[in-house]
Amino acid sequence: MTLKRYAALPPADGPSAHKRVAVLHAIGQIDRTGGDENPFASSTGVHADKMVKAIRKAADDRKIDAMLLRIDSPGGSYVASDTIWREVVRAKEKGKPVVVSMGDTAASGGYFIAMPADRIFASPATVTGSIGVFTGKMVIGGAMDKLDINRERVAFGDSAGMFSATTDFSPKDLERLNRQLDATYADFTGKAAQGRGKTVEEIHKVARGRVWSGTDAIGAGLVDELGGFLQALDYTKTKIGLKTTDRVTLVEFSDSAESWWDILKYFDDSDVPDDVENFFRTAIWFNNVMGPFMRQMSRADNHGPQLYMAPMEMPAGGP
Repeated sequence: MTLKRYAALPPADGPSAHKRVAVLHAIGQIDRTGGDENPFASSTGVHADKMVKAIRKAADDRKIDAMLLRIDSPGGSYVASDTIWREVVRAKEKGKPVVVSMGDTAASGGYFIAMPADRIFASPATVTGSIGVFTGKMVIGGAMDKLDINRERVAFGDSAGMFSATTDFSPKDLERLNRQLDATYADFTGKAAQGRGKTVEEIHKVARGRVWSGTDAIGAGLVDELGGFLQALDYTKTKIGLKTTDRVTLVEFSDSAESWWDILKYFDDSDVPDDVENFFRTAIWFNNVMGPFMRQMSRADNHGPQLYMAPMEMPAGGP
C-alpha cells in the first residue's frame, strides 16, 4: 500500500479527513521540458513545464488547503528552476501554505525551488545548499579536424557563435559570459535572502557553492527544522488549523506519466503479438544503455546558466 493511500485511510474509531493537502514530488535533474517529442527520452527528472502545471493546478484548486513539496534534486537548468520558483511564490500569494520536505539532496536548483517555502524540513544528512552557478561548453573542433569533418557557419554579430562547439570562447565571449553568471548568482542569492528572511550579505557567507549537511544547514539558516516527510506533514496540519493527530487527505499532483517499464504491465496475460512486446523490450534496453550517455550530451548542450550541485558529475574520459 502506498503512503498516500495509507495516510488517507480513516481510523476505525475516528472521524474521516476533512482537509486536503497537495503532495508534489521534485525528484531528479531539473530541466525545462520533458522531451515529449522523443519517445526514447528519459522520463525521469523534474520537468519545469509539467511541474509548473501541477503547482498551478494545486494552487487554483479550492479544495486544496496546503501544499507539501518533496524535493530530492541536485539541480539543473537555471531557467527551469526559476520558473518553478516563481510558481511556488504565486501559490503562496494565493494563500496556500507551502511546506518543503527535503530527501537525500536539495542542492543548487533543488534548493532554489525550496527557498520560498513557509518552512523547510531536511534530514540530518540531506545535501543542502550549493548556492552557485556555472556554465560552459564542450569544444570538439580539434576532434572534427582529425576526422576531416568541416563545418561552416553563417552568423551575424560577434557573439553569434559564442556557444559553438567548434571554437573556444573568445575574450569578448568570456566577458559577456561572466556578466551573465554574475547576474544569475546575484539573482540566486537575492531570492535566497528574500525567502529566508536574511540579507544578501548573510546569504553570501553561506553560499559560493558551499554544500551543507541538513544539520549544518540549520546553523547556516538554510533550513528550519530536521525531520522527514511525516514531520513536514504534521507541521502542514498546524498551518491549516489542525492538530498533528488530525487526519488529512493527501492528493497527488505530480506528473504521473507512465515510463517504458510501466507499459510492459499491459502485456501480462494479454493477446499482444510477440513482435510488439519484443519491440518495447528492445526499446527499454536501448534506453537503459544509451540513456546515461544522452543525458550527459543534453547537459553539455544546455547553453544557459546551470544550478548543479558542486562538484558536478562528470563523465569519465569525456562524454
